[in-house]
Amino acid sequence: MDVKTLNPNLLTRLQLSYRQQPEHLSAMDSPFLRALAESDKRVLNHIFVEQRFEPGTILIQEGLPGEAMYLVRSGMLAIVKGDLDAPTILGYRGAGEIVGEMSLIDEHPSSASVIALEGAQVLQISRDNFQIFLANNLSAGQSLMKTLSLRLRESDNARRADLMIERQLALQVNTLKTRQQQLLEIQRLRHETRDFILHDLRSPVTSLTGFVDLLKIVLPEAVLQENQEILDMARASCDHLLEQVNSLLEITRLEAGELPLNLHPTLVPFMIDQTLSRIGMGKQSHTRLNLVFPPNLPAAQADSELLGRVIKNLLDNSFRHTPRGGSITISAELKEGMIQVEVADSGPTIPPDEREHLFERFAQRHSGAPPQRSAGLTLVFCRLAIEAHRGRIWIADGLNGQGVRFIFTLPVVANAE
Repeated sequence: MDVKTLNPNLLTRLQLSYRQQPEHLSAMDSPFLRALAESDKRVLNHIFVEQRFEPGTILIQEGLPGEAMYLVRSGMLAIVKGDLDAPTILGYRGAGEIVGEMSLIDEHPSSASVIALEGAQVLQISRDNFQIFLANNLSAGQSLMKTLSLRLRESDNARRADLMIERQLALQVNTLKTRQQQLLEIQRLRHETRDFILHDLRSPVTSLTGFVDLLKIVLPEAVLQENQEILDMARASCDHLLEQVNSLLEITRLEAGELPLNLHPTLVPFMIDQTLSRIGMGKQSHTRLNLVFPPNLPAAQADSELLGRVIKNLLDNSFRHTPRGGSITISAELKEGMIQVEVADSGPTIPPDEREHLFERFAQRHSGAPPQRSAGLTLVFCRLAIEAHRGRIWIADGLNGQGVRFIFTLPVVANAE
C-alpha cells in the first residue's frame, strides 16, 4: 500500500478540532477486542504486524478497498468523510479501539477515511489473515458481530432520541409561551444530565475496559501470567462500574419514557432459568437456591431482556445479603389476574417504614441505624422497569418471619389459556 499523507494545513485544523472536543475518547466496550485478548498469543503474534504512522498519514482512504484492520496501541486517529480538502469529522479512535473491520467483512470500499492525528502505533492485520483468523475462531467472529450490533443499536437509539425530541417540540408549538419555556427548560436539563452520563462517565469507563484488554494482548506471556489475577479483577471492576453507569442512563430514559419495550408472550419460569444460566448465579456454593413454579403458568406480556435484568438485580441483592448456608427462593404464581413473582431470601430484614424509600433515587434511611442493605440504583431500575410493564413492585416480610421478599407483578397475555 502506497503511504499517503494529508495536507499539513488540513492536518493542523483536524488536530485543533480534536483538542477542542470536550471528550476526546468515545471508546465502546468491544466483545471482539475481548475475544482477541483471550485468543492464543502465538496466533496473535503470527497475524499481527506492528507499525507506526506519522501525523497526517492516511491509513484508510474512503472509496478504496480496505486492505487491513488496525488495533490502536497508542496515538489518536480521526475518522473523516468526504473530500479530504474539506472533510466532515465523524469521530476519533484511540488506544484500545479497532478501525477498518467493516470493509474487511462486507468487501465494499471503505466508507470513510482514517488519518493519524498524532504519531500512532498500531497492530495491523491484513485482509487474508483476518479471514483466516475468523475461519478458525468462530467465537471471535460471533463477538465481532456483537460489536457491530452494539454500534448499530447505539446509532438507532440516537436516531430514536432525535425523533422523540422532534415530536415533543411539535406538541409544544401551540402551548402558552410560559408553559413552552418551562417544558423546554425541563427537557434541556434532562438531556444535559443524560449527556453528562453518556460522555463524562461512560466513555472513560469503556476506555479503561479497552486498556485492560489491550494489556492482555501486548504484555509478554510471563508478565501476563504473573499479573493475570490483577487484570481479571480490574476487568471485573470495569464491568461492574460500566453496568452501574448504564443503569443510571437507562433509569433516566425510563423516567422520560424514552426506552421502548419489546413486549411479547414470555414464560416466566423459562426466562428465569435462562437468566440463571447466563449469569451463573445457580452455582453459588454457599447459598441454596430454590425454584417454585406451578404447572401451566400462563405467559406474561413482557420484555424478556428487561425482565431478565430485573431478576438479575434482585438476585444480586439477595445473594449479597444472604449469609453462608442461607437460602433464596424464586417463585411465581397467577394471582388476581396477574403473574406474581417473588424473590425471597434469609438475609437481614428491612423495617416496614424503610421499604418504600429503597425504590427511590438517592434513598437514605431515617431511623438513625446503620443500613443493613444497600441496593444502589438497582431497585430504582427494577421499579421503573416493572412500572413500564404496568405492574408494581414492593417488599414484604420474609418466609417464616426471616429475611425479606421482593415481589412484583406482570400482566398476563390477553386471552391466555
